[in-house]
Amino acid sequence: MKTLNRLKGWLGNPANIVSNDRLPGVQLRERFVTKNGIAISIQMSWGHHCTPNESVELWNCPPSPLLMAYGDGTDPYPYVPLELVAAYIDALETLGDDHDY
Repeated sequence: MKTLNRLKGWLGNPANIVSNDRLPGVQLRERFVTKNGIAISIQMSWGHHCTPNESVELWNCPPSPLLMAYGDGTDPYPYVPLELVAAYIDALETLGDDHDY
């Protein structure tokens, strides 16, 4: 639950939103960086494949069995529930970047 709260706080922080001149009005966020330095793209806005406050769109993620139901290992992973993203972040932070997540 701790990571889910951290994720929700990060998604709700306007300081993480950057502008994008190519797609006016689309909110793009800075990469989320795990405690051990792994950077992943977690996007949530009307211009992404997500349901705001329920699911997000993931990009540039190390492959994981946790994400298999949402993609085939290529970007993006659409409509990934926030609870699953929190579990994925926990796996990334627990195992490091030289293991399966």
